[in-house]
Amino acid sequence: MTREFTVMIVEDDFHVASINEEIIRSIEGFQVVSVQLKGRDALDYLEEHPVDLALVDVYLPDISGLELSKEIREREYNTDIILITAASDGETVMKAVRAGTFDYIMKPFSKERLIQALDKYRNYRLRLDAGESIPSSAVDSLMQTEQKEGPPRNLDKGISSFTLQKVEEFFLVQNRRVTIQEMAEKLNLSRITARRYLEYLHNQGEIQKSFEYSDVGRPHAVYSSGIRD
Repeated sequence: MTREFTVMIVEDDFHVASINEEIIRSIEGFQVVSVQLKGRDALDYLEEHPVDLALVDVYLPDISGLELSKEIREREYNTDIILITAASDGETVMKAVRAGTFDYIMKPFSKERLIQALDKYRNYRLRLDAGESIPSSAVDSLMQTEQKEGPPRNLDKGISSFTLQKVEEFFLVQNRRVTIQEMAEKLNLSRITARRYLEYLHNQGEIQKSFEYSDVGRPHAVYSSGIRD
């Protein structure tokens, strides 16, 4: 019988959580047993239900994913953690390492990047469960998985990693073109702020920009997702 690893997704955006759940369910050997929108709810679930792996977003509405990871370690739950975040600064990465996370995935990421992390985790756990020793070189590389999406980004002045993450997640679940006004309303941003983040992502090549023309008035810009599936 094939070993099946249980997974809990901790992500405050239900749509993003659903996408990640669909990807995980498509991979042999993994079973999603819980989706939690808040860090404290995730801790309550772990109190009663053992879980092999938690896929944790850094930005949660109550406690951060880093705090959640630290709490899981302190409570000595036998749960490994893959942290997902748009933050690329050295401090966040170092905190992730200190919190004992198994892997650290940068947003936006491809489906293949998540599969890569899960494959690595499965191979690691199967070797441990079989009583095999893990070479030190393999242990040292656990937090050094190559990011297929390229090197960490240096954010421009005026671009917050927290807001940028929300904008990227918004586009992750869109299958249509979106106006500046629509995104501003959905994410509770000013039009000026919404335009700044949209133009930043467009200049980074992560979303596409085009123009729609009406019978009257000037053409207006619309944006569509350029993030890979």
